[in-house]
Amino acid sequence: MVRSLNDYRTDVWVDWCPGCGNYGILAALYKAFAELQLDPTNTVIVSGIGCSGKTPHFVKVNGVHTLHGRAIAFATGIK
Repeated sequence: MVRSLNDYRTDVWVDWCPGCGNYGILAALYKAFAELQLDPTNTVIVSGIGCSGKTPHFVKVNGVHTLHGRAIAFATGIK
């Protein structure tokens, strides 16, 4: 199955401020995941705090919103 950018988008409204750089990062994630044809069931996004911490809600893959300063430790454990 060939996946497109839309296959990785959720229906959750992205509520970042207009002009926020997080939109560009999110668009790059969609593009990279589609180019790499990543299987959403074998892909995880790990985030910390702040507005970028909402990223797992906007991408249709597994996601973990962790404690402040613990994202790398969580990602290592998941790997």
